[in-house]
Amino acid sequence: MPQREYTQLSSEERIVIETLLRSSAGVREIARMLNRSPSTISRELRRNQNFAKKTRVNKPKELGLDSRHFRGTAKVPVIREKKARYRKRLCQFERINYLAKSAQQKTLARCKKQSLLLELSRYQQTREFVKSRLRLRWSPEQIAGRLQIEINKRDKSASLSYVSPKAIYKYAKKYNLHKHLRRRGKKYRCSRIPAGKRNIATRPGVVDELGRLGDLEGDTIFGKDSRDRLLTHVERKTGLVSISLVCGYDVHKIQKQTMLDLERLSRHTGALPKTITYDNGVEFAGWRQTEQELNTKIYFANPYHSWERGRNENANGLIRDFFPKGTDFKKLTNRDILKVESMLNNRPRKRFQWLTPLEYAASLGVAVEGCTLSRVTF
Repeated sequence: MPQREYTQLSSEERIVIETLLRSSAGVREIARMLNRSPSTISRELRRNQNFAKKTRVNKPKELGLDSRHFRGTAKVPVIREKKARYRKRLCQFERINYLAKSAQQKTLARCKKQSLLLELSRYQQTREFVKSRLRLRWSPEQIAGRLQIEINKRDKSASLSYVSPKAIYKYAKKYNLHKHLRRRGKKYRCSRIPAGKRNIATRPGVVDELGRLGDLEGDTIFGKDSRDRLLTHVERKTGLVSISLVCGYDVHKIQKQTMLDLERLSRHTGALPKTITYDNGVEFAGWRQTEQELNTKIYFANPYHSWERGRNENANGLIRDFFPKGTDFKKLTNRDILKVESMLNNRPRKRFQWLTPLEYAASLGVAVEGCTLSRVTF
């Protein structure tokens, strides 16, 4: 169902669009997945396509023919078939040339070209009012609030006009007035989960109580090259850890490797994944498709609340002991990762009365298999 209040597409949503287009999804299907209007998606594709690589799509002569003139003849299905084939090829050409990264850059470039509200001539007195209050160390929110009072005090012929705090921030940054701000124009960290994602607060209580198997936490660890990641998953109840290497990662590789890792953890615990809790990194932008394929529910911790995924963060810290920051993951082998994974799964834990995760899983009546090789994706 489309959103009632329109908001601009985020970079994560553009990554999802690119992912779904590569899997041959239609505009309406993408709109349904993102809870957006189909016109929003089609407008995004029309505006932000990447035509750097032009591919010729031959236009058949039948495209200009009207099949109504050939009713009752054998030429009608031929005309329809060629028209449909041309539209399909044209659609594929458009899909291939949509890249989330370039689409985001084009959007930001268009935003930069827009003139600021306070730069307009009719806002001259408002501009002077804003400058004088900024020099008095007023915040943009205080200035905007005071503007409303001043406008109500004066008659309608007064030339003061209301501007939002955001417009004042932009003006201060462009004209070097941010030095008068208390935080010098630094951005506040976002403390809200983007719309469309499930907040960890809505996660079932049984997950916190550790009352069942199959509840996981996941994250990635980056190496010397931030495009090389270690994908980690931890089963909350047993503490079993899965580690995999994804070199030159993207959403598709992360999603594919996630399927393989959760399959291995399912064999260890004897339970299918019921819930997964991630942070808000863009590497998990394909979470909706992962949900559908695994028939599970994915939740997201609040930004900068790493303790909400404490078991996974603890496991990542243990992994960092073997692969410190600055390690070149391209030099790692499959056996290196298997060795660390095996050591962690055979490491005694205080919360299990000094049993290892594998031994604790076995004590729950789970037929635990031996550690299998971590698959490496290149």
